[in-house]
Amino acid sequence: MIATRRLLVAVALVGALGPSGAAPSAGREAPPKPTPGAPLVPTAPIIERVTSELVLIETFVTDDKGRPVPGLGVDDFVLTVDAHRKPIASVEYREAGPGHGANAPTVTREGSPAPAGEEAAAQAAETASAYPRRFVLFFEDGTSQSTGLTAARRATDKFLASGLAPTDQVALAVYDRRLKILHDFTTDREALRHAVIKSLDDPMRYSDFAREQEEHWKEFEGSLDRGSSYATEVATNNCYSELPRMRDVVKALRSLVDSLAPWRGYKAIVFMGDGIPEDPATPYFDEVFRVYGPAGVSGAGRCTLTQEWTSLTQATAAAGVAVHTIQTTGLAAG
Repeated sequence: MIATRRLLVAVALVGALGPSGAAPSAGREAPPKPTPGAPLVPTAPIIERVTSELVLIETFVTDDKGRPVPGLGVDDFVLTVDAHRKPIASVEYREAGPGHGANAPTVTREGSPAPAGEEAAAQAAETASAYPRRFVLFFEDGTSQSTGLTAARRATDKFLASGLAPTDQVALAVYDRRLKILHDFTTDREALRHAVIKSLDDPMRYSDFAREQEEHWKEFEGSLDRGSSYATEVATNNCYSELPRMRDVVKALRSLVDSLAPWRGYKAIVFMGDGIPEDPATPYFDEVFRVYGPAGVSGAGRCTLTQEWTSLTQATAAAGVAVHTIQTTGLAAG
């Protein structure tokens, strides 16, 4: 959700009205030129535009029996971005989709009675048929460890077998060195499960990115003994070496969002992977800060994906696409 706030600063136009407050009549002499040294009077209002962003995050909270937990507020959640706590504007409880029980809200046209019983169920089924929910299950193999993505694929196989409504349409996408569509939108669960299991044997899904990061970190730890300037230089170089592959993942997500934009109804991307940080340099510079204090990171270069993430956030809001994330770091592959 993107909110734009416009602040209008009105400036009175001195001399625009005659002595009596009325507009000058036709034929009246033009007002005299301002006296040299007198303050200038603006001839138009000053307009200042300020853009503030609100990001919609869908969260599912259930009890130990899998039932939704209503009544939660802002104080019940903690939002962190790159280990920094961020404010939460509001929390709104909603029931998603048909078939969630009698408490599901019913939306009707103004002045018309709310349908009940079999009529409500028929209307919900008709709506789901006209605009089915669409999910893109996205496996991020390019920078994520393969063990976690193996576990995610096996969990997806079980999810496809029993975790969806019959009318839900699902597509499968992966990113290894490029974006690939494993299967287009379909309600054929067996075809989707076959595509997921087949992808387990794809050699391209095994990434060397985690190993590359480990080597970078060892190099960086060795540089800490040679002064803050040298450690900062190594950290910046390592970050810029890792940045292009991370940027390509964000671009792949943007491509999926753009492809979903024309579809009507509920549409979502389920991201499965280790995650892409907004500021990949943060772990390096936090360590320099720990060893040398604030002065040690004063010359740190900017190595961020802020622009890419901002563009992606705006695109998802404009297209009405929800993004659900499942972090696979540390998941066992057994």
